[in-house]
Amino acid sequence: MQCWAEFLKPQLESQSDEGAQGEDDPDPVDIPESALDSLKSGFNKATGALLDFIFDLMRGSYLQACIDLSSTSEKLPKLVALESQGGNAPDPPDLSTDLKKLIQHIVLVVQNFDTNVKSVSGSSLPAPPLIQTLGADNLKDEEAEARNRVWKQVQSERKKYVTFSSTKGYGKDNLIAALKASGKVYTFSGQLNSNHRLFCGSADLLQEGGNEPWMNSTEPNADSWKGICDFMGSMTGSTDFCILFDGRMRSIRRISVPRFSTAIF
Repeated sequence: MQCWAEFLKPQLESQSDEGAQGEDDPDPVDIPESALDSLKSGFNKATGALLDFIFDLMRGSYLQACIDLSSTSEKLPKLVALESQGGNAPDPPDLSTDLKKLIQHIVLVVQNFDTNVKSVSGSSLPAPPLIQTLGADNLKDEEAEARNRVWKQVQSERKKYVTFSSTKGYGKDNLIAALKASGKVYTFSGQLNSNHRLFCGSADLLQEGGNEPWMNSTEPNADSWKGICDFMGSMTGSTDFCILFDGRMRSIRRISVPRFSTAIF
């Protein structure tokens, strides 16, 4: 009712006054973009996609699609799961153009809400994407076992090239401890002009604050940046290279420059 009162009814009245469309006209109602955009601006991308879908349903854009859906023997979750596979779906059902558009819109919404994060640093097997669980029974034991086996193989291969280590603080000792926990990175022995070890420190990526951190960089804590600089200065191996990014912050540059007499910023 709120959707009708705030969006659909005012637009119908406006169209009726202009003689463009009467209240009994079966054509979909055009919702003013400014009103819908204003509402969506208060939410994230996923919720915005859901609002678009709801409004399309409310204004009758998918009326024929809903009629077609009610007459098919296929279940909606199964249709959504098959559509998410694209051209790889086995024996895709023959759907009307209207129903196919409806399914595609639902897939878009579900994908936006699929917040399952696949962490390559974790030891546990990531859960299947939300959309793959629609219309399907729980994974069989043998399928789950196969997924775990493949996941362990992926982890083993990844560890040949990538390792992760976190630090409890940004002091020099904390960073050295994190480096020691990085295994092959700590024990690396390179050859000049052939194999090198690179350390990077970025002031504008260290912290985020304010209402729009993607627009305005946040100045990191001075002690934290001093610790990073001290750590960088201790990396004096013949094949070690360090890069410090000050994020175009004068205060950070004033901390960095005095500590590196031959550095390039």
